Amino acid sequence: MPRVVFLLMLVCAPLFAQQRFEVVNGGFEDGLRPWTLAGDVHLETNSPLAGNASAIIGPGAGMLAQRIATGSGNDFTVSATIQSERTNGWLFAVRFLDKNGREVMRVDSLRDMKRDKDEPRRFSHFMKAHPLTKWIEIVVSKDASAGSLLVDEVGLDLQDENAANLQPKCDLDEAMQPFWLGKNVYMEAVLMLSHDDKPAAGRLMFRPSRIISVQDYGLVSNYAEGMDYRLDGQTLVCTAPSRITRIRAEELLEGELNWNVIGGKQMMVTYEHDDVWQHPHPMFAGATLPNTIRKLKARAPLCVVAYGDSITHGLGESRLSHIPPFLPPWPELVASRLKSIYRDNSIQLYNSAQSGADSKWGREYAGRMVASLHPDLVHCNI
Repeated sequence: MPRVVFLLMLVCAPLFAQQRFEVVNGGFEDGLRPWTLAGDVHLETNSPLAGNASAIIGPGAGMLAQRIATGSGNDFTVSATIQSERTNGWLFAVRFLDKNGREVMRVDSLRDMKRDKDEPRRFSHFMKAHPLTKWIEIVVSKDASAGSLLVDEVGLDLQDENAANLQPKCDLDEAMQPFWLGKNVYMEAVLMLSHDDKPAAGRLMFRPSRIISVQDYGLVSNYAEGMDYRLDGQTLVCTAPSRITRIRAEELLEGELNWNVIGGKQMMVTYEHDDVWQHPHPMFAGATLPNTIRKLKARAPLCVVAYGDSITHGLGESRLSHIPPFLPPWPELVASRLKSIYRDNSIQLYNSAQSGADSKWGREYAGRMVASLHPDLVHCNI
């Protein structure tokens, strides 16, 4: 697979209230509605797995299913409690359907899902929806072999990370300007951190020659020099009456994930400087991607797939966290910049990355999550 490396500043933020998509009546407490049924399916109230009722399939062949509109690009967890009685001829599956109702991918209990170690009747499977997904269909089925199947606590935990109302509150072309070139830095995220009860401070990448703006993370409040902060060389220092959000060092979590409590608490600094970037510069990759460049220059249809783990998925980005300024994951920033440079809004990006993915996941899902999209260009960071 072609590999392209892009460098940009990532900002992280905690989860905010989000629209949720759920299985309706997953515990069968309200009977079998709104489930779609076929064959030998009944309600079991004498010995349910949980609550007052479970669904039972058998002793003949049968199936129950529920379709949930979800949209694409979201991580989710699907779960169910299933107990088989003298039968192995059953399947718990998740089907991914496109806008036309066509199945574009599926996962199931035979090859993908695993039982919980502490509760062998319980299945819980975390994954990323196929990029073309319009609906997720949860299916539990049993063949005509003897025995029956009890089903209960079917759930879908999915939060919409790509809702239409989460449009960026900043200029994406400005956000994608290479900070290692020129004399302007736009919206550098700076955390004002206090050690040993000293005034909170944050160091910039360059020594400013002029501060243009200092704003809160959501780009709503503007902070004033002298009132909220003072400039000490390359460092901004909070004043005593400052309105800027500050973090004390002892509030940080220990270990490699200590950043996960600071999202949305940074301030955004735009400034001019006279310094020269003294570190390596990202190089133009076009010479190694002749087919992609040819299509971009010709404004021909171009399909790009991003594949990888949480960094590529966008974990911590402000849009996925549902807080302003709703900055999208970096693959979307790259696609947006390509559309601007080549004046081509038809570039198609699919983000097939999944939080927590490893090389084993990458191998198992490459066919389903990448090759099925027939991409012209693939970025893979696994």
